Amino acid sequence: MGWFYGPECNRKRYIESLNRDHTGDRWRILKQCFKGNPGNGSLWSVYERTDGSGDRLLGHDLLKFRPGAAGGWGHKPMDESCGPYETNCPLAYLSLVPDPGGFATAFRARVRERHERARRPVHPGEVWTRPGFVHAVVRIDGLLTTGGGLVVEAVVGSGCHLVRRSSLGEPVRRDHLTPTVIALLAARADPAVVADALEDAGCEAEEVLARLRTRPTPDLTRLLAALENFAALSPAPPAPPVSPRRRKPELEPVACNP
Repeated sequence: MGWFYGPECNRKRYIESLNRDHTGDRWRILKQCFKGNPGNGSLWSVYERTDGSGDRLLGHDLLKFRPGAAGGWGHKPMDESCGPYETNCPLAYLSLVPDPGGFATAFRARVRERHERARRPVHPGEVWTRPGFVHAVVRIDGLLTTGGGLVVEAVVGSGCHLVRRSSLGEPVRRDHLTPTVIALLAARADPAVVADALEDAGCEAEEVLARLRTRPTPDLTRLLAALENFAALSPAPPAPPVSPRRRKPELEPVACNP
């Protein structure tokens, strides 16, 4: 299904008119939220029938603002049965609507995987990639997370920018950089050989391994630079031992002479 545009330049009012069209007399909205950037994103909605049947539907509308003289907001109506690519749906919404099966089952699995990745801790010095963005192979210089699930990443040769943690794949960790891997990096070995050595060390970062094996020279140069910088980092100091808290000795009753 294609996009539908209107003259409305205010997102809030456009959503209100969209809700009137979607619900009518047969549906009501239980939950709704917008996820995305100021100019485009996803509108997630939980609809329930008003006839008392208890039937519910998880709706998904893509929203986008079209600039220019004839600018305005537009939407592309969908629902989870279409198996949408966007996975920023709140987990609580899935629990409100029974799984209808089909494409929705795979979509829900991707949503849960995204939220699981977002909860996973981020450690200093991990090398990450973002699917579809070769330029974002990075070295994280510190534990720079925020409550919003954002990570500050130092892009090799390009300063810093913010990337959502949930969009990151599997990392290359310090324990993956065995002496063999470090020696191969220092010798400027064939990137495919480096990928094999990383995999032998237990690395499961499929994006990194695939790029080492298949990407053209500029992308490989960027990735290898990130790995070399990562290998040059000194090991993280061990956390200081936490001494057990001493309990105060219990006072024994003392007999008092009258």
